[in-house]
Amino acid sequence: MNSQQTKSNQLHTNYTNISLVKLIMSLIIVVFHLRPFHNIYPNLDYFINSGLGRICVPFFFFTSGYFIAQKEEINPHYLLNYNKSNTKTYLIWSCIYLPLLISFCSDNYYLIESNVQSLFYTYNPPLIVYPLALIIIVFILILYSGVYYHLWFYPALILSINIVSKWNKKYGLSHLMFLSFILLLFGATETYWGFLSPSVQSLLSNYYNVFFTTRNFLFFGLFYVCFGYTCYQKRHQLKVIVSLKHSLILSIILFLFDLILIKNSKRLNSNILLSVIPFTYYIFFVAMKSKPLLSHIDSKMISSYSKYIYLIHPFVIFLVKTVQFDGWYSIIVAYSICLLLTRTIVTFNHSYKYK
Repeated sequence: MNSQQTKSNQLHTNYTNISLVKLIMSLIIVVFHLRPFHNIYPNLDYFINSGLGRICVPFFFFTSGYFIAQKEEINPHYLLNYNKSNTKTYLIWSCIYLPLLISFCSDNYYLIESNVQSLFYTYNPPLIVYPLALIIIVFILILYSGVYYHLWFYPALILSINIVSKWNKKYGLSHLMFLSFILLLFGATETYWGFLSPSVQSLLSNYYNVFFTTRNFLFFGLFYVCFGYTCYQKRHQLKVIVSLKHSLILSIILFLFDLILIKNSKRLNSNILLSVIPFTYYIFFVAMKSKPLLSHIDSKMISSYSKYIYLIHPFVIFLVKTVQFDGWYSIIVAYSICLLLTRTIVTFNHSYKYK
């Protein structure tokens, strides 16, 4: 085996490590949204819901940016097929989850109606806005929040990737990195709300009263995608002051300190933790540069599992909560159903592809 083949195999197996991390992240997200310990172990629930679960999506954004940059370097037109594939996935799964959205709106009709009435009463818009409200809501569902709570990731990813790619071709990414970080700081205000002055809170309330969250492509996804994209471009220039594993340990300590800092503070949500930035970076590169854990496993197959676990899990959680499973038992049931359905879909796709 020549050196080029050896290098290719090493890259493949290291990418398998990345795929394994993504699979673990997907499994964490299941517990994160299931919240099985909410009423029995509040500290564990806090660690998962406000901490561990907040690492996963930034890691997905970062890895997407990194590998898109790599593939665009090989094929400048790669993004076109990537957009088609992700848009197709997003629209199909939006249709699948539409009945659950309708069910949720039906169950919470009076709460939604009161919130809408309060919003119109507060801002007293002209009558012409009322017929446009439905169009605005549909627009927000498709390009902002997603039809169901986890599907926001797809429009955020697609928009972020396309902005980064087009900006890079025209201007380079140094200025976008800075701009996207400033936007991320704005996004982080929902996490660090209690540390803001009352005057700043009052100003930002105008945004949160309308959009509710900064969990979107502009204030969240754009930075991490740009970060990953930039890290690929600068991969030969990145200097390691201390070992990656020691840096990862330091980033974990910083992350834990961040969790302690915000635990008793007032928060609108905990979507964006600033300590996740170095944590994501070092998780990625430790996995990338470590010896392969499972070199005999196809990384694409693992990636398919993480993708479909993410797509399927809210439906499974809906079933588990309907049957009213609790605690550890609910995790076992949720994982079992997720893995069974994922295995079925991955096998079907594989068979269909090679039919």
